[in-house]
Amino acid sequence: MALYITKQQLGQYIVVKSRNTENVALNTLSEHITIHVGEQSNLNITIPTAEYHHTIHIIATKGSNIDIREKESWTGSINWTIDLIEPYAQVTYVTRLSDIQVSHHTIAVNHQAAYTSSYIDSRYYVQHSHKLKQHTIITIPETIIHCNASQSAEILLHTNRSHIDIIPELRVSTDGSNASHGVSIHPFSEIDIFYLMMRGLSRELAQKSIVEGFLEKY
Repeated sequence: MALYITKQQLGQYIVVKSRNTENVALNTLSEHITIHVGEQSNLNITIPTAEYHHTIHIIATKGSNIDIREKESWTGSINWTIDLIEPYAQVTYVTRLSDIQVSHHTIAVNHQAAYTSSYIDSRYYVQHSHKLKQHTIITIPETIIHCNASQSAEILLHTNRSHIDIIPELRVSTDGSNASHGVSIHPFSEIDIFYLMMRGLSRELAQKSIVEGFLEKY
């Protein structure tokens, strides 16, 4: 029976061996790091509350699955480059944040092989004078077919004093793959708050219920 080493950290380089699952918190990694994910492996990354100035390069091989989750607010900047270099590699990036201060991140997904998939789904509740910038780039070259790529971002906006800059970018040069993107901004509704207060909720609880419902909706 083959013995697989789950993780080797070599300076700023991590190898996730084939057919393994690795769970990683981003605040435990170096600021500049490359992660090579072996065949049929799972890499799960969470982003705890912290200040970041990170640049992460992920290389996904055949049948590997990358899952990135943002559920705690953070500050600073995070730049992701995710290369899907072999068939059936896939990445899922899900964001659900409700207390943004100042954050800037770039997510670049490069489909370099057929039958690769990317799914980026972001939801933000933005209040006060917070600043949010997200630039998502999905690239599928002309010679790469049978890929699926999806990017969506929804923002629940509590005040017009916030600064929001969401840039979804598709660089798709083929008709042989499916790709979509979209951004929507929803103003916080006083009508919804009034509706819930008429049913016995306090204003604070009504507002909390609306935010939680927005973030938890899939």
